[in-house]
Amino acid sequence: RTAFHELGHALISKLYFPQSQIQRITISAEGNGTFGYVRHSGYGVGNKTATDLKKIICVNMAGIAAEEVFLQEYGNGGTSDLKNATNIAFNMLSFYGMSEKGFVYKNRTDEELIIEANKILSEQFEIAKTIIIKYRNQLEKIKEYLIKNKEISEEEFERFIKK
Repeated sequence: RTAFHELGHALISKLYFPQSQIQRITISAEGNGTFGYVRHSGYGVGNKTATDLKKIICVNMAGIAAEEVFLQEYGNGGTSDLKNATNIAFNMLSFYGMSEKGFVYKNRTDEELIIEANKILSEQFEIAKTIIIKYRNQLEKIKEYLIKNKEISEEEFERFIKK
């Protein structure tokens, strides 16, 4: 995973869920084999609207979207992010009745669910890319800061984003 991966998550999370707290963004390995991570609190998936759940999917997709924007490809570091986003999309469609096709799933095939879930994932991936492109210069500066300092606080992160 790259610094951009982590910064993508942090950016979308902070924009969509300003009440959630970003406790730490780092690019130094923490013993789990990753290049860095974002530790935040706040938004979970309990008692959310379809809009809220799509925003959470967007946050999950933001890491690979950032890698695509900055590196023109993404690696397998976002596997758990994609799995989480996919689970939320399938839950929206299968359990929460949030499908464009309606509430009844008796005659739905797995293929129909996959197509609809992929549409949600793709839309949120594109939204994440658009936002990341808009904040590209700020993310570049944050990455430079992280290379020098290894981590950034929420307050410092917000200052960079507001510039």
